[in-house]
Amino acid sequence: MGSGRSDLPKRIGAHLGAAVGAIGIWILAAGSAMAQLRDCASNQVSPQAVISDCSDLLSKDLPSKLRSVVYTLRAQAYLRNNETAKARLDLEQALTLDASNADAHVFRGRIFASKGEYQRANSEIDRALALSPNSPIAFEARADLEADRKRYPRAARAYEQAARLEDARESEAAQRADGNLGKYAEAMRQKAQEMQDQQTFQRHWADYLLSLQKQNHWRPNWSEPPYNLYVRNHPEFLENNPDAEVPVASLSRHAVGAPTSKLSAAGHAGEQLALPPTAPLAYAALALLAIVIATDAWLTARTRQC
Repeated sequence: MGSGRSDLPKRIGAHLGAAVGAIGIWILAAGSAMAQLRDCASNQVSPQAVISDCSDLLSKDLPSKLRSVVYTLRAQAYLRNNETAKARLDLEQALTLDASNADAHVFRGRIFASKGEYQRANSEIDRALALSPNSPIAFEARADLEADRKRYPRAARAYEQAARLEDARESEAAQRADGNLGKYAEAMRQKAQEMQDQQTFQRHWADYLLSLQKQNHWRPNWSEPPYNLYVRNHPEFLENNPDAEVPVASLSRHAVGAPTSKLSAAGHAGEQLALPPTAPLAYAALALLAIVIATDAWLTARTRQC
């Protein structure tokens, strides 16, 4: 799961607003620092510029909650700059200063997810949602985590929830002149649709392999029939498709019988794509099968003519 998928500078505004509201006197006395803070929270500024501005701000005497926000902003810039170790240190600092900083938990979760530590990532995102139940970026992080684990229905639901929460926020902020209004929610809905498309393709491909298996169209030297093999290599499939047929554990090539040779190539394609399947490769395999069958038919016809 890539840490750069979520745009923290754009979404940090609500968190930043809460922190700023608590320290209005400091803000009035530090106009130039506030300008730097706006730069830190802008998604139009390069990561290096954000790092520079945030570092300058951190050299000043800031209230702890605002300091936590600035550390989180700099951590996100480090992530955009592929400096994960520095980002992790900044997030630790942010949470030491303010354990209720939900965004810091979100991005620490993303770091864990990028290393494949899904349980720790999930715990961080759970913590973020407990602190901020209406946080779109927390639901986006949850969706990205589920997408990485190929739990497409769960991912789609989380993306849709992020979009709904963003719609509510933007409705409240509609009076502002903000060119980003609507873009984040639209992006979340696009991601939700992508998850639904992945789910549809996964089911179609599995159904195809199941049909080959039931017709005995698979290679006799395989360790398992094609559908069984696919489900074994994709443990999330049955969770994503609770109505799908559960493979028979005892099924083997001896029990099913010898497959026909014509369609064994398609069954072999199913085995190759079982870990993991992708739409382009699947379609290429099917196209290759069609070419092989057509070529075989043409050669047979030519042989008969001769």
